Amino acid sequence: IVDLAFEQVLAEIERLGGIALPSRMDKTPYRKAIIKKLVEEYGFRAFDLAYYPESIQYFKKNWPKLKFQLFNFSSATALAQVGNRHSRVKMQLPGFEGIKVLAGRESESVVS
Repeated sequence: IVDLAFEQVLAEIERLGGIALPSRMDKTPYRKAIIKKLVEEYGFRAFDLAYYPESIQYFKKNWPKLKFQLFNFSSATALAQVGNRHSRVKMQLPGFEGIKVLAGRESESVVS
């Protein structure tokens, strides 16, 4: 448990040159309820989805004009799951810098 506000944690991650990627936010109704705030107040445009491709429609319906990077990573809880998922993405820059551009947050929030 972290005894800091979300804004503080996010600021520290970014201060250290990292990125935050919300993961499995579509897994439960409780988690799904916070997606709107992550998109509109914090500018998140990349998510790791539990129910891919089903959850894509949620993003298209609620933010039809925004472009998202939606992934489905494996948690690999068993040895047989290691390496069973892969994605191809086109990045502007190679390596971690390209991932930071691809999964980075928008600087301004969106008001619907």
